[in-house]
Amino acid sequence: MNRTLVSMSKGVLLSGALLMGLFSSPAQAQVEITFYPPAAFRATSRPVYYEGRAAYWYNGRWYYQSGGSWEYYRVEPRHLRERRVIHVPVRKHYERRHHRGGHRR
Repeated sequence: MNRTLVSMSKGVLLSGALLMGLFSSPAQAQVEITFYPPAAFRATSRPVYYEGRAAYWYNGRWYYQSGGSWEYYRVEPRHLRERRVIHVPVRKHYERRHHRGGHRR
């Protein structure tokens, strides 16, 4: 009889915990997704210097490093906008090129 009582108690407690989880308010997840130029992008891009910082045009924004974190200009500064429109930001490509007909000599 003790085993039956223990099993029932466990079942009731488990059911209660599940119901509380379903009907309680959702937890606020503290997930921050950051988009900033990865190292490979920075290695192949020429930065534009503004306010003494290297800025990179990446995913439609100008990013710069501030201390240990990356930030972006929420309003594009005039100097950077002119630089972007007149001089398209340069990015070098280091991919291996394949040639037809074997190796080049």
